[in-house]
Amino acid sequence: MFLKKGSAVAKSFNILLTKDMVKLVKDKNISNEVNNAVGKIYSFYGYLAGYNQNRENYYTTKDEKATAIATRIVHDNLPKYCDNLKQFEKIIKRKKNKVTKKVTEIIRETKLEYLGIYEYVNLKKLIQLC
Repeated sequence: MFLKKGSAVAKSFNILLTKDMVKLVKDKNISNEVNNAVGKIYSFYGYLAGYNQNRENYYTTKDEKATAIATRIVHDNLPKYCDNLKQFEKIIKRKKNKVTKKVTEIIRETKLEYLGIYEYVNLKKLIQLC
């Protein structure tokens, strides 16, 4: 299958996933040195077929393939992230409650200490007056 210039595939990124990409490059008026290099790539391109298939799978959005980056982000990572976010919020609430209780207890103890000192000072003044 040879892709024609201007075809939908030739204009999209899919041209990079086909062996005919080399034919399109070779079709242009280029020097012999470049044509020889392209010819070597053309014979080597079969070796890259698996690589190109993997690359296509990584970025596909139509199918929910396990290797597609979009699929992994939305179907695997996002639910885990949301669960972790909920757990984190619960932990923060618990910590705030514990800290609030502790601060309240410290304030109460400090107030009692202060009142005890205040009463002691007042009692000492009363004793001095007598």
